[in-house]
Amino acid sequence: MLSEISLRNFKCFSRHTIPLRAITVIVGRNNAGKSTIVEALRLVSLVASRLEFLPFLNVPRWLDIPSVNVGVSPSLSNQELDFESAFHSYNDPPAEISARYVKWSRNYNLHRRPRTGACGC
Repeated sequence: MLSEISLRNFKCFSRHTIPLRAITVIVGRNNAGKSTIVEALRLVSLVASRLEFLPFLNVPRWLDIPSVNVGVSPSLSNQELDFESAFHSYNDPPAEISARYVKWSRNYNLHRRPRTGACGC
């Protein structure tokens, strides 16, 4: 079970952690970030549900992170995701979504190719 999700540099959140329980209700004023939390949960679900079937890939050259890291690139076809606005307005990529489960945790970093608008996850 998902126990918390942490967002760093993702949309309207510079850094925020949301604890989750079996039933969690998200409420707030307009433009408070409710839809952003739901979108982050969708991304975690998308990657987590496909993880065992996705090949791990080497880090692209355009990313400035150590090559000991690996990643996956799930298909985003038929997904309504806007990566142009995925990153916090005051910081450069990457955006990070960390998902903590009851027994283990995963970090998901969103990276966008410079100037092309394409995104690799």
